Amino acid sequence: MPRLFAVGAFANVLAGFCLLRIGLGSFYSVPAKPPRLASFFMGSVIVDLFIYDLPRGTLQHAFFYQRPFFLIQAWSAAAIIQSRLRSYADGILLCMLALSALYFLVKIYAAVAAGSGATGADYLQSPFALISQALGAMLIFGTGVAMLGVMAKDVVDEARANSEIDALSGLCN
Repeated sequence: MPRLFAVGAFANVLAGFCLLRIGLGSFYSVPAKPPRLASFFMGSVIVDLFIYDLPRGTLQHAFFYQRPFFLIQAWSAAAIIQSRLRSYADGILLCMLALSALYFLVKIYAAVAAGSGATGADYLQSPFALISQALGAMLIFGTGVAMLGVMAKDVVDEARANSEIDALSGLCN
């Protein structure tokens, strides 16, 4: 039963990040290819099933566990780069996604160096878990605020553009 919960938690977090990639792809007109994204998701969950019994706190376990999170964050950041939108708000969002990707990359080595525990229960009691989860939550929150900023800027820009032309006459205001 613990395996089901552990893999389920992994899959839920990864699914959320995949949905983020879909949303950003739609917003920035750089859509993710659904078969590629589905293959990435399923492959990552299958790998997580296989590594469940590997000793925690090893480089091998940490690499295969954190790698999908790093890749999906980097893939989301790449959507902004490919869109060629370069507003200040887009840059902040890009930086937050790049920072999040880097965070998951660093976690591979930090989990081994700091000791993430031999079991899931050990992990929950470790100082590494407290710091890691808090930092991850701050990055997710920061990314969400950056996305809100991008969308608010888009709405304001659209309203400004619409207000410059009179709707009835089609003439500039």
